[in-house]
Amino acid sequence: MAFTVATYNILASAYIKPKWYDGVPEQLLRPDSRVLAIRFDG
Repeated sequence: MAFTVATYNILASAYIKPKWYDGVPEQLLRPDSRVLAIRFDG
């Protein structure tokens, strides 16, 4: 039996606190920038 498993670790916008992600450019933490990077081909 063959099967495929996929998992995504997507940070909820409510939990984005720039002070918690020191070293990550603030632009990458903005929801409008992050959501565009999420794509589903189902």
